[in-house]
Amino acid sequence: MIPAPGTQHPKSKNQNPARVLGIETATFCGGAALLGDDRLIASRTLYSSKTHSERLLAAIRDLLSEAECTLHDLTGLAVSIGPGSFTGVRIGVAAAKGLALAMHIPIVGISTLESLATRAGRDRRLLCPVVDARRDEVFAAAFRWPEQTDRPKPVLDPCVMPIGSFLDRLIAMTSPRASFRKSRTENPKSKIASGFVFIGDGALRYRKEIEHRLGARAQFAPAHRMLPSAEEIAWLGLQRLAHGRGDDPARLEPVYLRASDARLPAERSRE
Repeated sequence: MIPAPGTQHPKSKNQNPARVLGIETATFCGGAALLGDDRLIASRTLYSSKTHSERLLAAIRDLLSEAECTLHDLTGLAVSIGPGSFTGVRIGVAAAKGLALAMHIPIVGISTLESLATRAGRDRRLLCPVVDARRDEVFAAAFRWPEQTDRPKPVLDPCVMPIGSFLDRLIAMTSPRASFRKSRTENPKSKIASGFVFIGDGALRYRKEIEHRLGARAQFAPAHRMLPSAEEIAWLGLQRLAHGRGDDPARLEPVYLRASDARLPAERSRE
């Protein structure tokens, strides 16, 4: 069972080896993963057409049991903070913050888009995570993976817009004129290879439009890596916690990029 807030076990203090629990609930494909210093220990994927509220804590309990670990063995927590489903992100962040406070262990929030770009893998092409935002819009960003770095770097900040507008930005970024301007200031070795790798449920939903606009320049992550995973959340979290870059649990908040679809009746009546 999840211990009550305020309880602490001697093993809850930072120790070696590291054990970081990753939590992903930003989209319908969620889950939990336990990562050690040098390997993935256990992983559990959750698919839900509604919310992850009823299954998340049970999944964490079962995952730790299968890994022969307890909450007291954890040295850190990492959680996807969005953008994504408003309800899903809140569920994951609330669960992670509760566990961090109860077990007195550090926590770090990870961008859903960054974790998707990481999941796409090392590639010289532009990595384009795209999450369905409803309302005919997507949450999206663009990353590149420079040589000799441990994770991708953003080249287009997270945004929310129709897929067509996002594709317009990508095309403008990679036009010959834009490439010429970059080549005058960047090391040639840092140039992005021609082409794009799309990943995420938004890439699945708008695949035909992406292919129509970009043709052969558009590639898509393989099926087994297309959707978010708690494994990347745990890995990115482990990297940041290893460098002491944890977050304050009291201040850790979801990243929505736009106002929630859920509004009070009084707000709707004023429209």
